[in-house]
Amino acid sequence: MVVVLSEIESLPFITKNLDKWMGDFSYPIYLIHYQVGLLVVFVLGIAGFEYKRPDLVLMFISIPFIFVAAWIFTVAIEKPLDLIRTKVKRIDNRTSINTQN
Repeated sequence: MVVVLSEIESLPFITKNLDKWMGDFSYPIYLIHYQVGLLVVFVLGIAGFEYKRPDLVLMFISIPFIFVAAWIFTVAIEKPLDLIRTKVKRIDNRTSINTQN
């Protein structure tokens, strides 16, 4: 699949913006999917439903919560950190240019 996709510059029906947007969520989903799933199991247990993993129903119940948590993670943590990173890089670039002269 990697070899096939490496030859393609763009995918039909997927714009660059959509591709970037989906890519921005991949790491937060990877980081928090297990924790959110455990939280959903806990809340469902309090409500009287018994789901144990692996369970397809549990997966479908958890997916919306995982996406919401990933969105919050991206907006509240990743984007602000990217702004700070960009500012630090600019300061570092200016400092290194001044020390070279």
